[in-house]
Amino acid sequence: MQSTYWKGFLIAFVCALGVLSVVMAATVLAVQPSMPQEEPVSEDPGFVYHPDATDSLTLLVIGQGEEQADFLLIRFNPQHGQVPLSLIPPDLQVLSETGSTTLNQLYQDSGALAAKTALSQALGIVVDRYARIQPENFLRIAKKTGTVLFTIPYDISYSRDGFQVSIPAGERRLDGQDVLDMFAYPPFQRNPLEKSQVMGDLVAAVVNQHMESAQEEYSATLFKLAINLIDTDLNYADYELRRRAADFLANLNAQVCANFPAQGSYSGDGSKFHPSEDYLELLSQYFEPLF
Repeated sequence: MQSTYWKGFLIAFVCALGVLSVVMAATVLAVQPSMPQEEPVSEDPGFVYHPDATDSLTLLVIGQGEEQADFLLIRFNPQHGQVPLSLIPPDLQVLSETGSTTLNQLYQDSGALAAKTALSQALGIVVDRYARIQPENFLRIAKKTGTVLFTIPYDISYSRDGFQVSIPAGERRLDGQDVLDMFAYPPFQRNPLEKSQVMGDLVAAVVNQHMESAQEEYSATLFKLAINLIDTDLNYADYELRRRAADFLANLNAQVCANFPAQGSYSGDGSKFHPSEDYLELLSQYFEPLF
C-alpha cells in the first residue's frame, strides 16, 4: 500500500503528500493559475514591496492511500518569510456529527471538507483550504519538480507487492518514487510521531530546495499541471491574490520552511492521538488561531 507524498502537489500546487512534499512552499502557490496581467502601474522609485497579513493562507494537503491517508498542514506566511508545516497523525481525535472519531476515519467517511473543518476545531487554528492527491498523480508532478537531497536517519527496507524497497541511510538524492516508498514504510504506520518528524523534515527539505518554483515565471505552469491532477477547494483568486507575495518569498534566498513535528500521547487503547498543550501552543504561534 502506498501513501501519498505531497511533494509534487505542494511545489506545483505546491506539490504535496502524494504530493506531500514540495510542495510546500508552492503549495499555496503553485496551486493556482496565472491570470492575464493588466498593464503594470508605475510605482514610486522608492517603493519597496512587502507582503502583508492578508497574503497568508493555511492548506491541508491530503495524500490518499488505500486505507489510510496522510495529512500535511502547511502555511504560506510571506509577511514573516515563513512556511511552517506539520504532518498530523491520522489517529488525531476529532469530533464529528456522531461523536468522537479519528481524523482519518472522518475523512474516509465524510470527505476532505469535513476533515478540514474538524482538524481546524481540534487544533484551534484556521485551515483555509484543502487539497488531496493520488500517488500516481503525485509521481506525474514530481517528474516536473525534480529530486531532493535528504539525509535519511536509518535504512528504509521492506517488501511491498512482491518487490523489495531498499533506501540506505545517509545523504541521498530522492525522486518521487523514493518519497512515496518512504511514506509507505510500515514502521511509520505504527509510529505516527516518528513519521511526523522524519517525513515532515523531508517535506521541508523539498520546499526549501525548490522555492524557485514559486517564482512568477514558473508557478503558473506548475499550476496548470497540478490543478488537473488534484481535488481542492482552492480557487482561481487564491493564487492571483498571492502571486506577488509568493515571488517575494521565493527570492529571499533563505530556508523559509520548517517542520513542527506532532507532539502528544495516545489513549489507553492506542486508538486516538491527543495533541499536547505545548504542541497546540506552538501551532498557535505559527498558524492563525481560530479565536
